[in-house]
Amino acid sequence: MNTAKIRIFRIGILIILIAAIIFGGIIISRNVAAAAAAKQERYYTSIELKSGDSLWSIASAYHGDESVSDYVDELRKINNIINDEGLIAGRYLTIYYYN
Repeated sequence: MNTAKIRIFRIGILIILIAAIIFGGIIISRNVAAAAAAKQERYYTSIELKSGDSLWSIASAYHGDESVSDYVDELRKINNIINDEGLIAGRYLTIYYYN
């Protein structure tokens, strides 16, 4: 192969690589946009605590796709709770859910 053919071959390979990178970027950005659109909104409500309720039992009922442990941690934050001992039947607890 002479040098002109080698140069054309290399340019062709470079063009193919650039096109693949651009196409891959477009595909990735579409997937990211679709994932962001699919993200569910968080809604808040309050529930009345019943005797025997714990953060874990409540989280088990409302956690959705989130892990129960993460949901419990978030319940502690939004309700300013250190441990389950503060849960008293008849009081209200703020919870969240996804719609």
